[in-house]
Amino acid sequence: MKNLQLSKIQKEILIGTLLGDSSLQTYSKNRNTNRLRFLPKLNQKEYIDHLYEIWKNWVLTPPKISNY
Repeated sequence: MKNLQLSKIQKEILIGTLLGDSSLQTYSKNRNTNRLRFLPKLNQKEYIDHLYEIWKNWVLTPPKISNY
């Protein structure tokens, strides 16, 4: 993956969502690979789409809806 740096808004969203509806996860296969996982409520599609637009240069796949 290309060398990326967080923008100011991405830093602010990262901090804010970690206090709310996101978490940082490490993949067990490769300890150098991490992900930021957003877990908003299912009825917040516009919010999810907005976050995707802000993070799309970091994202490998578009948002998915999980029924957990």
